Amino acid sequence: MTSKRTNTCEDHSRVVNVEDNGMVTPLKLQIWDVAGEGKTHDLAQFFVRGVQVAILVYSINSKPSFHKLDTWIEHLEESNDDFMIFLVGNKSDLED
Repeated sequence: MTSKRTNTCEDHSRVVNVEDNGMVTPLKLQIWDVAGEGKTHDLAQFFVRGVQVAILVYSINSKPSFHKLDTWIEHLEESNDDFMIFLVGNKSDLED
């Protein structure tokens, strides 16, 4: 897996082979771990162009984190015709 890190995001990519009915297809995975700050939202069009699957992660102990998901979904809809979204709540290990 290759990785790049900047102040606003961390980029990981890897090619995996997926087998389906005896055919092996290489699949490129790109994972962009982007911060939720305003600077990142200004660059969102570059992160979400050509997306087929999006995994949106929010903090379960932060309502603002959850409400920012709407903006990311809008960015995805503006830049892509057909894609899937998976929603993941993190920080469930915290007591409060």
